[in-house]
Order: sequence, then structure tokens, then C-alpha cells
Amino acid sequence: FKPMKPEEKALFQAMLNDIHGQFRGALKERRKLTDAEIETTADGRVFTGSQALNAKLVDALGGYEDAVKEAMALAKLPETADVEYPIQE
Repeated sequence: FKPMKPEEKALFQAMLNDIHGQFRGALKERRKLTDAEIETTADGRVFTGSQALNAKLVDALGGYEDAVKEAMALAKLPETADVEYPIQE
């Protein structure tokens, strides 16, 4: 809650730049986005789910249960397999 010193701000900005670079690299490698698509998409803004889908940042929309079902399918587990859910505190 205190103002950042210039060296603290520089360190924080360097970390953000590194994370952003990793994100852009992942988009290019894993999502096969072109440099032009990355330029118009990966500019630091927040997306809704449907916007992320349209921008090819996600494969599908869904909730937690959908993600569990997809993970089970990818792991080739039967639909009857036990699923251990995190404890909500």
C-alpha cells in the first residue's frame, strides 16, 4: 500500500513483460496464431469466455463439470470413475 520505488516498478514491469512474452509465445506455438492475430489479441485486456473462444484462446466454453468430463475423456477413464473434488473451506 505504499508507492513503489522506481527500482521496484522496473522489477515488476520486467516480470509482467516476461509473462506477456511467454503468453504470446504460447499463442504462437500452441494456438497456431499468426503474428498479426497475436498483435490484435494479446494486448493485455481481459476477455469474456465467448470473446476468448472467438479469438481462438480457448477450445470450448464450459464450467468445472465440463472440464472434469473432458479430463476424464482425455485420460480414457470411464464415466463411472471416482472423482475427488477439492474441499471447499
